[in-house]
Amino acid sequence: MVRPAVRRHWPVASPHGRPGRCRRDPAEYLGGQFEINLADVHTPEQLGDELVRLARDYLKQPIQSSASPEAQRRQALAAFNRLPAAETILLILDNLNEEDAHLLDRPNRPDRLPLTENVHLLITTRLGPKSLGIEAITLDVLPPGEALELMFRYCRYARDAADPEYMAALEGTYVLPAEADIPQDAEWKAALAIANRLGRHTLAITLVAAYLGLHEIAYRDFLNDMIDGGIGVALTVAGQDDQLRRLLDHPTLLIEPLFDRSLQRLSPVARTILEYASLMPPDEIPCAWLEALLRGHNEFVAVFAKRPFRKTEWEEALADLASLQLLPGEHYRRMHRVLQEVVHNRIEATLRARVEELIIRLLRTRLFILEDL
Repeated sequence: MVRPAVRRHWPVASPHGRPGRCRRDPAEYLGGQFEINLADVHTPEQLGDELVRLARDYLKQPIQSSASPEAQRRQALAAFNRLPAAETILLILDNLNEEDAHLLDRPNRPDRLPLTENVHLLITTRLGPKSLGIEAITLDVLPPGEALELMFRYCRYARDAADPEYMAALEGTYVLPAEADIPQDAEWKAALAIANRLGRHTLAITLVAAYLGLHEIAYRDFLNDMIDGGIGVALTVAGQDDQLRRLLDHPTLLIEPLFDRSLQRLSPVARTILEYASLMPPDEIPCAWLEALLRGHNEFVAVFAKRPFRKTEWEEALADLASLQLLPGEHYRRMHRVLQEVVHNRIEATLRARVEELIIRLLRTRLFILEDL
């Protein structure tokens, strides 16, 4: 797959297996930008076959299909490694998951991946940097200016370079008024409000922006719909649009499946913590509140018990949620608004029952105290 140029500095692996930082403008990748979706790659042979495909289709290498699979893989790797200096390429390895991290083990990298100065590797993953033995750059939410520019990639009419407030928004110094105070004709402000409601999540903004551009829907109208229906409705409508599927080349246009692997691997303790967090203000979730709610369940009392030479289950669950970037922070945690919507929608009925149970228990305790007084 060939990726369009995006103006951004990317973390890359150097020829010696150490991380570097690519400071080139992507337009300077004269050899091209290519992507391998590792979500569908689980063995070294499959990784080699993807390199064969890229070398044959895009580098125009005469790799004969009659040769043995192993010979084809060697030819493809050699083709990448002998690219001339004027044809630097960016090779994106997308969606590396925990089960397949062995594909990029340091000792095996030279036999599986091109590692020359002319091939910059970008690896995207939810794994912690220790999993790959390299430093990592954690990508959080987009800055306001970049989020606004991404909104306008598919629908540019709302750009207003003559407006000082718009230019301040691109620089990240503009304070957006309350949604109710945004004028009906201030489309770029409505676009920024939409991006903020989406938590400035890259894929979520891409889906919504492309959907609005495709169907020529005004930002202000869509913002009103989001206010009434919430984030989930907006993302579902965009993700299920057949025309949008043909426009965007992405493995899935539905946000929820992107979190499936991370959510499924969570322990019952971590999953319950995340459920409670989905009901709290996303930017400032007190761990003390999460602990109090968890202690309200008899089944989780033991998770706070100290263990020799090990963290408590409570501490391990918090560390796991932080390493997966599902609930980063320390005493106060953060949860992405899109993730909150996904988690809340999945457990809404069950969580409501748990919260009601806790409220009743607290009320009974309070009544008992009053009777004693």
